[in-house]
Amino acid sequence: MQLWVSPSLRQILPHLPPTDVRALMQSVGLPPHAALEELIERLAQPERVAAAVETLPGEERQVFGAWLLRSGLIAHEDIHRLPRFASAVNRLAQAGLVFLLRSDYYRPSFVLPAECATPLFEALAPARDADLAAEARTPRPSDRAEEWSPFLHDVFQVVAYADRQPIPITQQHYVYKRAEAKLLSWMWDKRGGEPERHRFAAALQFAQLKGLLTLHGEARELVPTASAAEYWHKPVAERAQDWLQFAAGTPAHQSLGPLLIWLAAGLEPDQWLDRAKLEAFLRARKVRPEVVRQLPEAWARLLAAGAWEEEAGRGRLTDAAYYAYHGRWSPTRPRSAIVQPTGEVLVPPEVPYAERWQWNRLATPQHTDRMWVLQIDRGAVERALDLGFELESYLEAVASLSRTELSPNLVANVRDWFRQLGRHRWVEALILHSQSAEDSAHAERILGALAVRRLSPADLVIRRDGLHEASERLRRAGIWIRDVVETPGLPEPPPLAAAAAPTAPQLVWLGYNQVLVPKLHEALAYHPVSELERLLGEAIRHESPVDVQYFPTGRREVLVETILPTFLNRGWLQGIRLPAKTGVTVHLTQILGLAPAHRCG
Repeated sequence: MQLWVSPSLRQILPHLPPTDVRALMQSVGLPPHAALEELIERLAQPERVAAAVETLPGEERQVFGAWLLRSGLIAHEDIHRLPRFASAVNRLAQAGLVFLLRSDYYRPSFVLPAECATPLFEALAPARDADLAAEARTPRPSDRAEEWSPFLHDVFQVVAYADRQPIPITQQHYVYKRAEAKLLSWMWDKRGGEPERHRFAAALQFAQLKGLLTLHGEARELVPTASAAEYWHKPVAERAQDWLQFAAGTPAHQSLGPLLIWLAAGLEPDQWLDRAKLEAFLRARKVRPEVVRQLPEAWARLLAAGAWEEEAGRGRLTDAAYYAYHGRWSPTRPRSAIVQPTGEVLVPPEVPYAERWQWNRLATPQHTDRMWVLQIDRGAVERALDLGFELESYLEAVASLSRTELSPNLVANVRDWFRQLGRHRWVEALILHSQSAEDSAHAERILGALAVRRLSPADLVIRRDGLHEASERLRRAGIWIRDVVETPGLPEPPPLAAAAAPTAPQLVWLGYNQVLVPKLHEALAYHPVSELERLLGEAIRHESPVDVQYFPTGRREVLVETILPTFLNRGWLQGIRLPAKTGVTVHLTQILGLAPAHRCG
């Protein structure tokens, strides 16, 4: 299971220079003009990643083990300073396992692509070999994960609630207290204490991050997106991966969250991870103190996301998270809901989420526990009409999801509700008004199927999306008509603002706009910006040339040049290229490596 969040090969490879792509094609035995999908498939093969790691000498393997344990997939600056960093990066870069990403005037980042993360971690991190298990053991009540895990249950209930009525949000991005109280009553744990509020906040955050909810209009309300319904049709393993990636944390905290899940998943089902042993293990591996101090935060995030349980200084994955990680699922039972003659609908936990989403639109939820209870009533029919159902399509949809036949009394009630609610309705329509019945009849013959119905002898109802096409047909027939749509009783709309100039799309994740396969000069050391300023200041004072590897402005390759520094101000270095004696200006964030001159041979 992929836990680490990082740019993917699909995001990286299209933006590599052609020479780098051809080199990677050659390294995996593909012809130079093979499809990128073939290259991605080859690069991400676990056995190929493991073989590349096997080629690393011991010191270089330690570099990547430290990188993964301390930083996740994106190297922090202290990783760059490990011995043999440059040679280790170069070796795995040739195998397509490390890339260099840079955004203008920000320090470049060495990145491991997401697809390669798990096999790299398995090959490099020795943590599972350490004795990190607590002495206590507690058997688990089951040996399978249910699709209706508590956290995904809460996410579903939040999105389903928003589908019935928008969730109001304050200017500070909090849910209003009254709406929060209603939503908490639909959560898995209904005690309403502080931990439950944290879990609700996590479910709401997940729904927004996955694009299931969006903020709508000036009223500041969360409503489902067009893709919300599709999400519940995804395979359960994909939703579980989304959940555990979310529980693992953001890219800024990508070392500890995935590490905790990975370690706990490697335990026997009845074992616990000992927190004190884990802290000692991290300190022994020289993980930065500030990272070790983030362990309580990572621990708490896993708890809030329903992926972790703890007791007396030890923790482990919940049953749902543990077996979801290992892909051991209890089977779902489609069409197992029961519709009572009274209209009460009983949805057991093994009903797939795709069907649950449909029930949320066909019936009115009453309460939830292990069994989700809904009611087919007048309100449910009213909402079905709003969603475009007619009587027969509604009855067919309900019958297709139920394992019991619909009782005659219930069908009769549904027919009555549809008849009562269908007698009068508001209709917002696009109307073509003509000066005479003859003109209207002539227009109807021209418009054909675009004319939906006749409203009066001089008025036709036109398809809402057919304005432009209807105008074009009438003009071609010699009938001139303006495109302006009148809105009686409403003020004229203000003039439209000028359209904003289109902006170039971001090339890859987090706004990086340069991507390279790194080829670090192993004689030049990588330094933080503060240290670069000190070293260049000394070179200026002593009039000493330096060898510099850097990104030239406006070019995609990296250069190594000998430069005599002359001036340094606000992050900009000015100097003279040697031996050409031409001027050069470089921002310190463009510099990859630096050393006294003539180290490069």
